[in-house]
Amino acid sequence: MLKKLLLVLTGLLLLGGCGSTATQDGLPASYIGSTSPAMITMSNAKRLADGAMNGVQMGSPVDVVAKPAATGNDKTISLLQRIAVIAQEAGAATAEVTEPAKRLASTATTYGYSGDYTISGTPGSSSATITYHHYQQTSTAPTLDGTFSFSGVSGPGGTTFSLSMSTSSATYTDSSNSYTISGTFAMNSDGSTTTLTANLAITDNIALRTTVAKDYTLQFTGTSLSFTGTYYDPIYGYVTIATATPLTAASISADPTAGRILLSGAFGTKARLTFNATGYGLEADTAGNGAFVTVP
Repeated sequence: MLKKLLLVLTGLLLLGGCGSTATQDGLPASYIGSTSPAMITMSNAKRLADGAMNGVQMGSPVDVVAKPAATGNDKTISLLQRIAVIAQEAGAATAEVTEPAKRLASTATTYGYSGDYTISGTPGSSSATITYHHYQQTSTAPTLDGTFSFSGVSGPGGTTFSLSMSTSSATYTDSSNSYTISGTFAMNSDGSTTTLTANLAITDNIALRTTVAKDYTLQFTGTSLSFTGTYYDPIYGYVTIATATPLTAASISADPTAGRILLSGAFGTKARLTFNATGYGLEADTAGNGAFVTVP
């Protein structure tokens, strides 16, 4: 699951280019909402925590593209972890671009449940595009449409690589949701430490609002994960994300089984996510005095 996923999901991120004009806050022009720190309360802590980890309040767009037989469960895996998994696949895929595009297209369509995708590029080049047309990974997965550009270099065996991807507009839909995604990401691995940096904008086409994951950074070494960034909610404002205790995970794509993430908002308010083998517990400090209370 780690590598073909990256191809697509890297397109989820937005560094201020990709056909979108950035505001003075460095946010995409599609973001219309609060740019102030969020006051974390018992009523909004879960929404902010879910959004910060997944990029949107309800589910993650990254579920759209994955190989069949993806491993692990998706209860706690973050958006950035999913993207990292895809980036690893894309790192290996850069080597495929040296082969005829026609062959890539015919073999690529064997992945997934319905629809298709094609990869095109110049043999010998380290850049290419991948286009999805009504693509579903599984019978219950959302449908993806859009074109993504990627470039990169990969070392022997794909264990070391440097990769970047972008999209100006990609859409995924299911029975009750429709999202448009734009952005870029960069990922590097030296064989022992993998670092992903990303910015993404996701517009809910039904609710007509956009959330932003800004300066998201994921670093994975051995079994240790760290995660930082800033999440913008159009109604409540932004929270900053920090790793209070490094997360423990069997792989970059696995659910964390230990560790703690801290979200910080206005006037010292905070929320913290403490991971365990079955998911994570959520607590909030709504007074800014260091006293955390479990969020039901």
